[in-house]
Amino acid sequence: MQSTKTILFINGANTVGGAEQSMIQTIKYLSNLHYRICVAIPKAPGDPLGESLKPYVDKIIYTKIPVWSATSAPSTIQKIKMKFYRLRHYGIPLMVLARLFMISRKFAVDLVHTNTLHTNIGRRLARWLKVPHVQHLRELSGCSEISQISIHGQEDPVSFRRKHGQNDGLIANSKFCLDFNRSWFEGDKEKIIYNPVQSISIKKQISRENVVRVSMLANVTSSWKNHQLFIKIAAAYLQNHPQGKIIFKIYGKIPTGTSSYYQGLINLVDRFKISEYVHFMNSIPASEAYAGTDILVHTSPFESFGRIFIEAMGCGIPVIGVASGGAKELITHEYNGLLIKGSNLKGFVEGIERVIADNNLREHLISNGRATAVGFSPEKVLQELPNFYKQVMNA
Repeated sequence: MQSTKTILFINGANTVGGAEQSMIQTIKYLSNLHYRICVAIPKAPGDPLGESLKPYVDKIIYTKIPVWSATSAPSTIQKIKMKFYRLRHYGIPLMVLARLFMISRKFAVDLVHTNTLHTNIGRRLARWLKVPHVQHLRELSGCSEISQISIHGQEDPVSFRRKHGQNDGLIANSKFCLDFNRSWFEGDKEKIIYNPVQSISIKKQISRENVVRVSMLANVTSSWKNHQLFIKIAAAYLQNHPQGKIIFKIYGKIPTGTSSYYQGLINLVDRFKISEYVHFMNSIPASEAYAGTDILVHTSPFESFGRIFIEAMGCGIPVIGVASGGAKELITHEYNGLLIKGSNLKGFVEGIERVIADNNLREHLISNGRATAVGFSPEKVLQELPNFYKQVMNA
């Protein structure tokens, strides 16, 4: 398939997190189909996202798009920041829109594709350019603009649609994500397209003295990832196996400066007296984290997708997750992983015990997990995206 259509992607952060990794794979895939790609992202030291995208795009527009990320239960300070964010989000970006408009006209943009945040910027720009707009929802739990509004009750779906109008298309990275946000985009064309996950090559690190390494990969800046439950699982397991050869590792960005959430996690570890067994590893390349992991346990019940499950499966690592959100769509219980209902400490501990003790189960999960991961390659996941673009542009 060949196309001369030009797509403008707008992303609210110049980082390379989970959503941005999917964005990179999407743009790489589209560039191979001869789409012309423009990207609008904020300036940032080192330009991590821009550097990753440069081989695949025709134009990168650097601009001051405000960025916001919240937890599902914001503090008073976060609420104040949210109000300030909304003032910036709907006012100051007029200068951003003007700049994007001029460049977009120059490149004859045919469609605006907004990634998670900044639906309003993308929608306004698409109206000015008189082209369709596709909104791509990848995150929940207060991390997307729409989710913030719905969780905090600041606006209802009907008034939101009346004020902002409809998008032309809505892409969600799971059925859970689509159902969660559908009321805000009633009447739009819808499509579920899972996040593409590129396979990760690892060189497995052999554990000394056969110590089992149970890992969680989630930034310690994100409280909705439920690190507390992971620590409680570690404490409960160690209570059952006080002489067990096991360590629990939390990989992910550790906040700089004062963080009440991070300090609370440290206090929880100290209270259970398990600091010898629970380690905060900070952020390192995913390949290194998976190379030092024997079992992946992820405790967030709000993942809209959960790329870590697919990455771990592809690396031959058994996975255990909460039976909700996107995890339920990726993991089939006792086939390619284990699903635990809610915050069931006993269930998580028993799951870890089963994976360690039952060689047949472990190999069964690893084998089927690898097969599952293959189905989430960019070539398989994104093959329906061009047709969806066509539907939206032809509407």
